[in-house]
Amino acid sequence: MADSTAEPLLAFKNVRAGYGEAVVLDDLTFEMPERGSLAVLGRNGVGKSTLLLTLMGFPQLRRGSIVWRGAALTRLAPHRRAPAGLGFDVKNHILFVACADPATMVIRDANDGKILTALPIGAGVDGAGFNSNTMEAFSSQRDGSLTVVKENSPVSFAISQNVK
Repeated sequence: MADSTAEPLLAFKNVRAGYGEAVVLDDLTFEMPERGSLAVLGRNGVGKSTLLLTLMGFPQLRRGSIVWRGAALTRLAPHRRAPAGLGFDVKNHILFVACADPATMVIRDANDGKILTALPIGAGVDGAGFNSNTMEAFSSQRDGSLTVVKENSPVSFAISQNVK
């Protein structure tokens, strides 16, 4: 049985975020437990992509907090959030999630949540990110390896380097 007092993997608390004067997320609160899952459903324009972008630090967060494994992400710039194991291609709405167990980089369409592919990475994720200039996602691992994944197109991905 899961420990009900365990700290959640991800928590949004009273989040209000949007673009310019437009509020897209208003008073959003949820928790996702370690090894849990979360489905974000809704028609076009209701805030699914904004939810992911807010997690990554892109739209203006007006109120609330975002906590990942007990650490507040709220005031961190997007490039400082990579240690959380997430990378995001803003242009194509692709989410790169570095997972410790199993050791994979799961690549998802941020619009509908569909898994596009899962690629093997080294053991023990330290961080992940995405470089929009090179169209490459990366994941550093505690085993001393670095995995680089090339986004050839919004539906085609391949490991371009494994450095140890």
